[in-house]
Amino acid sequence: MGIKLEALSQLYDSMTSQGMTKTKFEFRFRNLWFSVVYLTDSFPHELLFGCHAHNLFFVVAVGRDFVIGTYLGNAYKPLLDALGLEPDPKQRFSPNVFFEEFKTAIPRSTTPANAPTITDIASVRRDVDEINKIYFVGWIHHDGISSKPTEANLLKTRRICGFDVYERCKRHYISSRWSDIEKDRRPYHEPKV
Repeated sequence: MGIKLEALSQLYDSMTSQGMTKTKFEFRFRNLWFSVVYLTDSFPHELLFGCHAHNLFFVVAVGRDFVIGTYLGNAYKPLLDALGLEPDPKQRFSPNVFFEEFKTAIPRSTTPANAPTITDIASVRRDVDEINKIYFVGWIHHDGISSKPTEANLLKTRRICGFDVYERCKRHYISSRWSDIEKDRRPYHEPKV
């Protein structure tokens, strides 16, 4: 089953008019605060939901028609746990309730001040290699013969830095470098080829 997110369409128009491909906002559902990052650099678009207090993360794909699927898969049980709910066949919690409330919380516009940093994205994104390494350190250039970026590193680069950067890294044998130590962090810049 799917839910159409009309407000997300308006948010996307606001982003497009400003040349933005990502934005962030907060969403409160019952006792939980979510950081939400909306990424539009490829289709399907992605909504990243992160609730740091409960180490809860999931991604929702957004189609061209701004319809999302409400099936949470492996994230369903952790969401129940975070909400303090027990699975109950008589009174099942439906993800539709979550997404219907989310639908009303989506901002209809944004500004560049709401653009997430690389660290914002990395701290929400839990489906990457070395999830604790959220601080960007730099780039490693490989020769493509004796060394190449790993598939896991390229996937992390894609999911955090975006599709264009991923394509550049894949084409020119470049790895992204990350640390779990904040003082190692360097200002983010795209790789030079």
